[in-house]
Amino acid sequence: AQALVEYFVGDVPVAGICLGQQIVARALGGETEKMAFGHRGVNQPVRDLDSGQVVMTTQNHGYSVADPGPELDVTQVNVNDDTAEGLANDDLDVITRQYHPEANPGPHDTLGFFDDVLAMTDAGARRTVVADD
Repeated sequence: AQALVEYFVGDVPVAGICLGQQIVARALGGETEKMAFGHRGVNQPVRDLDSGQVVMTTQNHGYSVADPGPELDVTQVNVNDDTAEGLANDDLDVITRQYHPEANPGPHDTLGFFDDVLAMTDAGARRTVVADD
């Protein structure tokens, strides 16, 4: 999975959810680490660093991105422990979430993630990828 991200990043929009955030971070030079307790449940508060908005999220993971690396910016953090919950690089059309924005039942606060993913795939952001291997 990491090799696929390395191959496609910068040519096509890349979105990662949960383990996908960790894979994207590692593919772009970041590091992950095992958490002492992990995040479990439907009540994990996450703060967006640009807007300051806090949303309740659904999570089930025991690893996190310890260092996003040189290519990614942390865009969201867990209110309880400051771990990275969202990463992005607008120039590479990369967006990730550590939580599950698609999870139901539970809060629907995070469904806007998919609007952001679709916006990356608009005509202006589309690129043609030709596999030469």
